[in-house]
Amino acid sequence: MGTWLAQAIRRWYNDGVESGGFFSFEGLAMTIEAYVENGQIVLPGPLELPNGTKVTVSVSGESETGGLVRDEPRRTINDRLKDVIGKAEGLPSDFAKNHDHYLHGAAKKSEP
Repeated sequence: MGTWLAQAIRRWYNDGVESGGFFSFEGLAMTIEAYVENGQIVLPGPLELPNGTKVTVSVSGESETGGLVRDEPRRTINDRLKDVIGKAEGLPSDFAKNHDHYLHGAAKKSEP
């Protein structure tokens, strides 16, 4: 949502509150774009919502420049699992080949 629209909604809401509160958030849904700074969600400006108002946060995963945000370089599956690779004990010798049989009950693959 553009900043001008968020400001217009905020003015409309604040005007209603100041004039006796004609405005109700019940059943109203709105989208407000915000960003994260130092782990905190930063709104484009003050937004006065009544206590107890239910909000939903949806993370787009994009930076202001449009690229995906990643704190560290993407690691390979081998890098992510290196601490557990080769650690399993007591598995059948053909487990790698027939893991579907042992995990899901599929037919065993025959020896070549």
